Order: sequence, then C-alpha cells, then structure tokens
Amino acid sequence: MTAITRMRTALTRPELMVIASALFATAGQVILKYSLHRDPASFGAHGQELTVLRGVLIGLSVYGIGTVLWLLAVSKREISYLYPLASISYLLVVLSAHFFLNEPIHADRWVGIGLMTLGIGLLTYGAPEERPQ
Repeated sequence: MTAITRMRTALTRPELMVIASALFATAGQVILKYSLHRDPASFGAHGQELTVLRGVLIGLSVYGIGTVLWLLAVSKREISYLYPLASISYLLVVLSAHFFLNEPIHADRWVGIGLMTLGIGLLTYGAPEERPQ
C-alpha cells in the first residue's frame, strides 16, 4: 500500500470526517458571530451591511462544508456511534469563543464542558462489541 493510498484511506474514515466536520462547523459559527458582532450604532453606515452580509455568507459556506462532511460520514457509519463524537464541536466552539472572540468563560461552564467531554469520550468509546473493527 503506497503512502498516498494510506492517506486517502485515512481521510475517508468516518471518525476523521466527523472531526473535520466539527472543525468546519466551529469555524463557521465563529465567523458568523464575528460578522454579526458589530457596533449597533454603526450599523447602517455606508458599507456596513455589505461587510456583515459577506461575513455571514462566508460563515454559512464554511459551516456548509462541515455539513457535507457530516453527511459523508453518516453514510458510512452508524449515526448512534458518530453523533456523540460530533458533540466535540461544543468544546471547540467554547474554546474558539474564548480565544478568538474574547468571550469570558466562567469556572462553572468549564466544569460542565469537562463533564460533557468525558461523557462524549465514554459514549464514543462504547462497549467492546460496539467498537469499530
């Protein structure tokens, strides 16, 4: 098996598609929020609506790529296995909001996110008979 074949095979694994889908969905959400996060007093100023519209369209396009990857993944594997893995986007959105949008994240939210991440890991790992072969 050549390196290119191995890479192609790895990239078509549903789990990797779901992770890529979560990354694109997160990026799309952050772009949408950033585009809409404008000074309301300046909205209506010349060109402001066009800037917002452009950002929204870019955000929706990036989010759409994530959706296509999700559909490809679900077509190859059980949704009950993949869906918990897709919830990693919760963690990614919070981290992105904190680091890119400077949103404050309080301790209780971090605890909740930690518990959710632990639960997602347990659901994705599953019982031995449910593990991928």
